[in-house]
This record gives sequence, structure tokens and C-alpha cells, in this order.
Amino acid sequence: MKIRVSLSDLYVKKVLLREELGKKLGKESIAKALNDFHAKRKPRSCGLTVHSVIGCSYACSYCYIPDMGFSNTIPRPYGLNKEELLYALLSNPYFYPSLMGTYLAFGSIGEPFHPVGFEKTLEYMDGIAQNLQNPIQASTKAFLKENDVKRLAIFKKYPLNILVTIITVKYFKKLESAAPTPFKRFETIENLRNNGLYPVLFFRPVIPGINIDEAEEIFVEAKNRGAIGVIIGGFRVSKRILYNLKQAGFPVSEILKRARGKVLERQVEIYTRDLKEELLKMAKNIGLTPFFSACCANTFNIMLTLGKRIPCAGLCFLNKSFCTNCPVNCANIEVVVEEGEFARSFKRILRIEPNEVKIERHTIKIYLSKKRSRIFRKRVLIRVLESIYRKKIKIVHS
Repeated sequence: MKIRVSLSDLYVKKVLLREELGKKLGKESIAKALNDFHAKRKPRSCGLTVHSVIGCSYACSYCYIPDMGFSNTIPRPYGLNKEELLYALLSNPYFYPSLMGTYLAFGSIGEPFHPVGFEKTLEYMDGIAQNLQNPIQASTKAFLKENDVKRLAIFKKYPLNILVTIITVKYFKKLESAAPTPFKRFETIENLRNNGLYPVLFFRPVIPGINIDEAEEIFVEAKNRGAIGVIIGGFRVSKRILYNLKQAGFPVSEILKRARGKVLERQVEIYTRDLKEELLKMAKNIGLTPFFSACCANTFNIMLTLGKRIPCAGLCFLNKSFCTNCPVNCANIEVVVEEGEFARSFKRILRIEPNEVKIERHTIKIYLSKKRSRIFRKRVLIRVLESIYRKKIKIVHS
């Protein structure tokens, strides 16, 4: 299978959309959008985060957003309207519209389907679907009633990927004291699937010594309710999170043993690779398609929703630590890139003219006449190029 990619085409589309939108917005709205973080935010491996809700009221013991300065007790809808959000995204130097463009992820610092922001989330999703056509992913712990899901079902022919977080049944009262029960979230999965969407179980965080023994029961129930896959995610811990777990009566010795560094006020990644490998095998035996990365679930959803196979924007298929060999089979999709077009895009974005460009199956080699230290300061822009062209970029100094 072959697909063709041209960043030049996406750039033209981006400029035209921004100009058209700018004609409809007043100066105040344009200034508001340009000063917003959505116009400046750098993408993560799963895509660019979109915030329709800031904060959450579920007060989960393992929640990391208080460490980032956000409330886990008081949520509020985001301040931009739909058009302002679109203008902010189109002004972001790291963002490109279309299916092959930037993946958009809702839910990183707030619950997108919380009652205070449900309408805002729908408004943003509708704006993206109607104007940008980027893949959308949303992670949630909310209980989505039948009526809620019917409203979301307008996106069932659009690549909207909803992840439903369920990590415990035994300890939800201690770990997720104010969140909808896991039983309600299983019902959310069922409602989503019955209305034509493809929900994915979000089993994150994997908490050593606490929730591993429940995984099989949760996987089986999620599969029975209609989940088509499961993301098996890691765990970040800080002193505050560790304190919360201790206060709730949980042992933390296994977590401390697996900490890669001293547990500080900042978040520290906990080693869970061995546990995730075990859970991956378990998920496959149960019949859930497993993923180690959220962008992979998004890519799988595109295939199920649109019938199109495109390689994962996170290039997970080039990393054995992340690729779980899902049915998309990204590595065997040939992405056709024209050398001249890539060279022009590289020069326009990085303001460096390559001496030569060589396109290979999964790699683009860029030859520069001399070592340029400033190119390493533009690593984020190189990652953006990699995500659009679906190839690893290698700089060769000749």
C-alpha cells in the first residue's frame, strides 16, 4: 500500500484556512487567539493537546495535574470560543491540518466530558471536524449517558477516538474517590460501542503493587462491553502522589524500588516495562488489541472508522519498545515523499537549505555542508517533519 505526503500542500491549506477564518474574527478575538497557549504549544508524542476543560473534580490519588499547577477539585471550561481555538491552532508553527496532519488530544489537564465543559468539548470537536479534519482523541473517566453518547455519535464516521480510563474495581473508592464508578465507565464503553464508536480501554496508570492483579478482570469486562483495544500506560509519581497513596493505605515499596530517580516534587517515571509486557500478552489472549502509546490507538481508530491505513504519526512502528504490531501494520505502508518538495519544506520551516536529500523506506537523510549547532535547537521542528512525513530524519554533516 502507498500513500503520498506533501507538507507543502498542508502548509497551503493551513495558510488559506487561517486567512479565511481571520476575515470572520474581530481584532480582539485574533489577539486573544494569538496570545493563547494553543498558538504556541509544542506537540507531544501523542499529538498536540487541546484543552476544552481546565482542571477536574474527580480528585484521583494518582492524578498528576496538581503537580502542573491545575486543580483536581475545581474544573472550568476553557476561555476560547470555537473560532478562536481554530485560529490559535492554525497560528501554531507546529500544527498542520488534515488527516495526515497533527493528531489532537483532549483530556491531558482536565476532564473533557465533565458537565461544566461538555458543551465546550463538543463545540471544539465540531469546529475541528468541519474545518481542519485532524484525527481527534479524548480520554475520559466521565459517565456518558445514552443521550450524551448520541450527541458524540455524530462523529462516528469521523476519526474520533475515545479512551475510557478504568484501572481498578477493588480500590476505586480510595484511588478515585469523586469519579464516576468503574461500573458506570463500563457502561460508558457499552454506550459508545452501541452507537457506532470504537472505544478503547485506558489502563493507565499501571501502578506496581496496587492494580496489576485486577487487570485481567477489567480487560475481560471491557471487552464484553465493546472495547476494541486497550492502552497500557506507565506511571509517573511525585512526593505528593506518593503521600496520597500512603494516606490511602497502599504499599509504596514496589513503586520506590522501580523509581528511576529520586522521588521529588517533580514527576518521576516509574519502570513498568516488564509489567506492561505481561499485560500486553494478557490483552491479546482476551481479544483486545493492545497499545503502549495513545497515538497508536488513534491510528487504529482511523482504520476502523474510515477504512484507511496510515502510519502512526508518532513513528511508534520504528520503535520496538512502543509498537505492538496492531492490524494497521504501519511498517508495511509505503509513504511516498518527493525529494524536491521535502527540501523546500525543510528550508522554509528550519531556514536551512540542505545540500542533498535522500529518501529511503523509513528514513530521510539530510546532508548539510557544515555542522550547524542551531539545527539541534530546532529539534521540535524536526519532530514535526517526522510526524507529517512518517519517516525518521537523519542529519548528515559532510
